[in-house]
Amino acid sequence: MPEPAEFRETPSRFEKKQTGGGSGDESSDCPDCDEAVDVGDKFCANCLDPALAACERALDLAAPRNYRLIHADGLVLRARIALAGGDAIAARNDAESALQIAEPCEYAWAERDACEVLAQAWRTLGNLVEPARYAGRAANLNRRLTPAAE
Repeated sequence: MPEPAEFRETPSRFEKKQTGGGSGDESSDCPDCDEAVDVGDKFCANCLDPALAACERALDLAAPRNYRLIHADGLVLRARIALAGGDAIAARNDAESALQIAEPCEYAWAERDACEVLAQAWRTLGNLVEPARYAGRAANLNRRLTPAAE
């Protein structure tokens, strides 16, 4: 069955991102609205509120149903949104909660992601010890999750 025309003619956000730019500029486009953002930022400020609303909806669905993996991923995502919005304390709190959920489930991907966010949040908060601890833990988890080259 052929796809409706409106779906075929519009490239996905991923396709737009892959085929765009490459000019070496110090900015790129937000994958949601094509607004220019600084290198290192993933989304523009206008997209943080809708992203947070979608994340909150996912957490509202996952938490009461004990969907622990989705809950942990949602908390990591909300922590990343908080960091992008400049709220390192909220990011730290959400990442710590995600880590507490991911560890007993042995969900190494969420553990790694939460540790990465915790390292960045603690760095933003000016702590000199915690970023190294969490960055090292994230690196160890990443090595464990990356297949060895043969």
